[in-house]
Amino acid sequence: MQVVEYRSGNDKDNSVHKVPSTTEYTNLILRRGVLGALDWYDWWNQVRNGDQGAVRNVVIQLQDEARTGPVLTWKFLHARPVGHQYSPLIGQGPDVLIESLEIAFERVEIE
Repeated sequence: MQVVEYRSGNDKDNSVHKVPSTTEYTNLILRRGVLGALDWYDWWNQVRNGDQGAVRNVVIQLQDEARTGPVLTWKFLHARPVGHQYSPLIGQGPDVLIESLEIAFERVEIE
């Protein structure tokens, strides 16, 4: 969160007031093993092609050990992908192919 320093001209004190201003977030990066699903690519492709309506809310839930309900929920509001990539395509290696989606968002809420 950024802070703006403000001092009214008629303040008796010579110090400034620190007022909260805009909030900035770093991008969220999601990773998963490649499943053959195109949902992440399709969303990224919509934004790449200029679709202004491709904004979504992304919800991530941390499940309890029994997977009966969420322990914590993160809501990333007004999100849009800004990057989509894969790990190196090396067919002879033992590594799993990983897909990454980088998401910019305007606000986060935690429940």
